[in-house]
Amino acid sequence: MRLGVFNLSEGKARIGLALGGGAARGMAHIGVLSVLEEQGMPIDIITGISIGAIIGAIYAAGTDLSWLEKLAVTLNWDQLIDVTVPRMGFFKTEKLYQLLDLLCKHKQTEDLDYIYRAIAVDIQTGSEVVLDKGNVAKNALASASIPGIFLPQEVDGRLLVDGGIRSRVPIDPARQVGADIVIAVDVGSSVQELTPTSVIDIILQSIDIMQQEINVDKVCKADVVIRPDLEQVKPHDLRLAPVAIEAGRKAAQEKWPEIYTLLERAGRLGSKERGRYNARQSIKKQRVSS
Repeated sequence: MRLGVFNLSEGKARIGLALGGGAARGMAHIGVLSVLEEQGMPIDIITGISIGAIIGAIYAAGTDLSWLEKLAVTLNWDQLIDVTVPRMGFFKTEKLYQLLDLLCKHKQTEDLDYIYRAIAVDIQTGSEVVLDKGNVAKNALASASIPGIFLPQEVDGRLLVDGGIRSRVPIDPARQVGADIVIAVDVGSSVQELTPTSVIDIILQSIDIMQQEINVDKVCKADVVIRPDLEQVKPHDLRLAPVAIEAGRKAAQEKWPEIYTLLERAGRLGSKERGRYNARQSIKKQRVSS
């Protein structure tokens, strides 16, 4: 556990949550967020890559987690994507965007209650792109557009694809926007032996192999890493969403004592801070139900 350099100019450390990529395994983020919310953990900054950007966007927009969990366990790919002529990707994502925009309440990044950043990659230049303005759903979808599978998303004249091809967990972007403490959630998995049956299998397995290599050095930059056990969840298998969610919940519960100690040392879990956070959560739930 590493104690960050706190933001003394504001009198308190700012807490960042970095949600990583992992396709269907990323449903574990819902379980993690549920535990952190139940424990009253303050969150100031959310950064996300791929499915982490999608779940992070929905949460930052104020959607109730229990409702999101009920939705997640009913989803299948036919509801989210359509096959297209494979010029730059096999599937188009208009249906996924419409659902995501609804879940994000049609909000702009600048209007969220949290500092939120989705991380994508410019496929033309290879550079990492931190999306800090504009439609929340469009930015999250750009971050999750797996190359070769989904069509790239055009944002401000750039063709953007999944940010996971450069980094699986967006820890550095959280630091760059002011997080003094970063709690990372890594929903990737070690590379499993696979007998591929389609080009989709080959693409996803290739990304797993690549991410395993590039993730080693970067994830150690977090103060705490929550790593759910997702070995049995295949990246394309939405049917195992309940398993992934429960794995996220279990991993967060196991890490909570470590997180609590860190936040207590940073002065972010005193009675006054907890009261303010709980009040904010109550207001948010009232807003969601109204």
